Amino acid sequence: MSSPALCQPIGKLRPQVVLGVFLPDSLQQMFVLLLLVLVVSAGCHRTAYRHQADSEVAALIQRGQVDPRWKLRKTSVYPQREARFYDPYSPDAEPMPPDDPVSHQLMHYVDGKKGWPHWHDNGDTFYVENPFWRAYLPRDERGIVVLDRAKAVDIALVHSREYQRQLENLYLSALNVTAERFRFDVQFFGGHSTFFTADGPRRAGGSRSLLELDTDAQARKLGATGAEMLIGFANSLVWQYSGGDSYASASILNFSLVQPLLRAGGRHVVLESLTQAERNLLANIRQMAHYQRGFYLQIVTGTNPGTGPSPGGLSIGSLSPGVSPGRGGVLGLLQSQVQIRNQEQNVLGLEDSYEQLLAAHQADRIDRYQVDLALQSLYNAQSRLLSLRTAYQSQLDSFKLTLGLPPDLPVEISDNLLEQFDFIDPKLLNLQREATLLNRALRDPATPEPPDWLDRLRSIHERVSRQVEIVREDIDRLNKLLPERRARLREFYSKPVTGEEVMEGLTQAEKAIADLDARARAINEDFQLLLEGKLPAARGERRVERRPMKDLLDEFKKFIDDPDGAANAKIAELEKQVSDLEARLKTAEGELSKLSEQMAQATAEEASTLQSKYADARAQMQILESQLNSLKDNLAQLKTAPKEQLALQILEPLLLQISDLSLVQARARLDCVMLTPVDITPEEALEIARENRLDWMNARAALVDQWRQIQIAANRLRSDLDVTFSGDLRTIGDNPFGFNSNTGELRIGFRFDAPFTRLLERNQYRTALINFQRARRDYMAFEDQIAQSLRDTLRNIRLGQNTFELRRSAVLVSIAQVDLARERLRAPPRPGETSQFGVNTARDLVQALSSLLDAENAFLGAWVDYEVQRMILDFQMGTMQLDERGQWIDPGPIRGRSAPEGSPFQPEAAPANQPQTGVQPLPPVTQNRQENSGETRVSQLPARANLRSPGEENGLTALRTAMGNRQESHQPTQAPQGSAAPMTPMATSSGEVASSSGKLSPAMERLRERLAAYRKNNSETPSSQAGAQASGGSSVSPKQDARGHSPPHRDESQLIQAMFGDGKDKLPEELLPPLQALLEMEEDGVATVQDEPPAKLR
Repeated sequence: MSSPALCQPIGKLRPQVVLGVFLPDSLQQMFVLLLLVLVVSAGCHRTAYRHQADSEVAALIQRGQVDPRWKLRKTSVYPQREARFYDPYSPDAEPMPPDDPVSHQLMHYVDGKKGWPHWHDNGDTFYVENPFWRAYLPRDERGIVVLDRAKAVDIALVHSREYQRQLENLYLSALNVTAERFRFDVQFFGGHSTFFTADGPRRAGGSRSLLELDTDAQARKLGATGAEMLIGFANSLVWQYSGGDSYASASILNFSLVQPLLRAGGRHVVLESLTQAERNLLANIRQMAHYQRGFYLQIVTGTNPGTGPSPGGLSIGSLSPGVSPGRGGVLGLLQSQVQIRNQEQNVLGLEDSYEQLLAAHQADRIDRYQVDLALQSLYNAQSRLLSLRTAYQSQLDSFKLTLGLPPDLPVEISDNLLEQFDFIDPKLLNLQREATLLNRALRDPATPEPPDWLDRLRSIHERVSRQVEIVREDIDRLNKLLPERRARLREFYSKPVTGEEVMEGLTQAEKAIADLDARARAINEDFQLLLEGKLPAARGERRVERRPMKDLLDEFKKFIDDPDGAANAKIAELEKQVSDLEARLKTAEGELSKLSEQMAQATAEEASTLQSKYADARAQMQILESQLNSLKDNLAQLKTAPKEQLALQILEPLLLQISDLSLVQARARLDCVMLTPVDITPEEALEIARENRLDWMNARAALVDQWRQIQIAANRLRSDLDVTFSGDLRTIGDNPFGFNSNTGELRIGFRFDAPFTRLLERNQYRTALINFQRARRDYMAFEDQIAQSLRDTLRNIRLGQNTFELRRSAVLVSIAQVDLARERLRAPPRPGETSQFGVNTARDLVQALSSLLDAENAFLGAWVDYEVQRMILDFQMGTMQLDERGQWIDPGPIRGRSAPEGSPFQPEAAPANQPQTGVQPLPPVTQNRQENSGETRVSQLPARANLRSPGEENGLTALRTAMGNRQESHQPTQAPQGSAAPMTPMATSSGEVASSSGKLSPAMERLRERLAAYRKNNSETPSSQAGAQASGGSSVSPKQDARGHSPPHRDESQLIQAMFGDGKDKLPEELLPPLQALLEMEEDGVATVQDEPPAKLR
């Protein structure tokens, strides 16, 4: 017979569950608790979880910046509002971005099935990038984004996608730490299940209806030693709606504690994941600081910034110890701009030269071939200029992508860093170009005169006056920089390579300073002579006559103020000059007629003298005729167009003066360019880098990380031995909270698993050993690559210092060649000659202009390369500092301890780095195990302050092999508790050598005694005693190393060789350096050699 309850719908069964009838008050409270659990089970909103993660990550990153050397300027993972990739929508309710239409259909209908209908609940957007980011760009009135070095870095920090990725990697690394820390927090778990079961009458047990409510809650805690505590509560409520409608309740409260003792036990194993995550975060913070400095280099110089943070941790192999100089960034673009301006000057010079050569050809003073040669060079220069401009635009587009900007954005690079290489002011070049164009327009009869030519003349006059003052300021600036230039030259040339070259270096310095002073005097004198119109000869070649600049400008001013009056006055002046020349010519003709008559009546002896006078008079008359014809032609042209022709007569000599002015300015500005001194040895740079480079710190940490894995892998080889302690407590009756101690149970014991099967663990352990050896070799390679990179950088810096003055001299020579070639082209024909140009005139001029272009570009490139190398050196040594905006703080001159005392511009000593807190000194004793023929030998050696070089180590190994020695253990003196252990025992006196614990071979004993006597004799000499008294009584020489020992001396090596010079104790030459190192170690109290018996040396 079926139950009445089964005949009713399920929905009608609910009214029969009357809590007040079937449940006591405690169970009603239980139901309320279950309802709360159901509400909480939905979890927090996704926004709360995101904010919680952000807060924890920000605290971790801030706490990790414990040292100012890796202080980060910005760590937020959210882009700024100005960023192109800023997301204006809520991260937790992102609208759908633009989708491919065909692909989008599969989101709503796939494989004949309807898709999820809520894809568009947050809306749709047509934008992927921030639609308002362009409004924040720093545009000028033209709508162009003008960038210098600082603004380019600011833009990159906001818009660079790669920089944002590195910030996100740092964030993810901190998230890993939160997960590892959570493993050691108290973790709460809870769950609930409700099931209603209705069985039919034919099932086993008959028909019945059950309502089951199961609830459980747990709390877990993992300890640092591996102990795991578990506390749990479980409850079950059952209602049966069949028969008499029964109710049952049961609860249990249990706990469990498991402590591993061998495998998987111990703090080194349990805390490994947390330790690794924390160390990874610290390494990533340092790597982010390192990347920020490299990012500045990338934007400014185009250099690769290197490795950034990595969420999975940093290995030695992933780091970038070397830095390759870039050829891009802001500096590369500025260099290209200067090269384009240099090319424009070259084109302008070739155009002017072609015009002069063409005029000379029309005057039949030069052949057409040379004119075509200049024209071909002009075409080539113009083509090169177009290519440079096109390449610059491509370079600029690539730079925009590096900044994170689209290539179609109008961007202009403008920075005054390389303005010093505009040897000729661009305004002066524009003035010269405009004056040349106006001169051509007024001279060419086929070209209509510009309607505004008078206004353009007025503008040219005003700008010429300003340019004269600018050149005067450039010369004054050079005069002020001369003391600094002399000091830099004296410092540079006073650093010879070897001691024998000291006098030669001083001679070079004096010569360089004398050359500088001579050039400065010549520049000042030439400027004054230029204003007076009396420039000296160009390398012995006579110059075209110049007019004084002041007189020329005054005449120019009068013409501009009253063109008609000036033209009439000029016509009257020319007419007077013509009249005077005609009178002089008439007089000359009369004198020539007299001489002719006298020659007809003279005797033979008188005729010879009269013929000479007649020839001179004839030549003078021809000159007068030539001058008269020229004046008449000028007067005729002037009368046809008085104002225009007078403007030409003023403009042409002014162009000549402008050309001279530009060359004087180029010479003055050229000598104002200087290099920032760098004087540091590779050894000093390497030690600075060892102390300050953040990636080097990370490399050392990564090596220790790999070393720790040996202990972790070794732990897996052990047996499983766990101590367990557990218990539970149950309820009585139907009260879910009616716990009774009589129902409790306690269990304590242990679990053991023998290490019979450990093949995989064995392989893992062996892999950890190999991986550590690989990491050691990687670390060695990392150090070697840093040393190589520093040496390359310093070598390039030294090369730049050597070639910079040569490049400057090449530019000066090129300027003189251009000046000479132009003067030859401007020279008027001599009287009675129609042509005086040689067959190489055009070629010489073209080559001079080309050489000047190449020399200017080479000089510019040398300075830019030097500055890039100087920035890279600061970066490689780890001393590079950025301000709050992420801009480089230029350290100025970089000098090491070996720089000469009293050097000019000596920087202040940098403050010493503070030691890391919590770092203990290394123990003085290390244990080395060596396996030889199955016998394990243990030696304990004091840790040395200075490591031996690989060459010394190889030599020591060869010496021990040759002498057949073995190492004896030596127990150093223990330091008092709480103090640092001594690194080496100290000798009692300067001539006493600390004895080893073992007996040396006779040869080594004799060597030590003789060497001790030798040093004692030297220390007792009057000169050494006087030196000790002069130094305040100290027995330590200024040249002693960090251990207080003098470096190996050539006399000592000779003494050692003399001791074994003949007989059976002949010492091989190649063993001298390692033998000297052994003696130094024995002086430190280290037992290095012990005979077994003594072996014969070969």
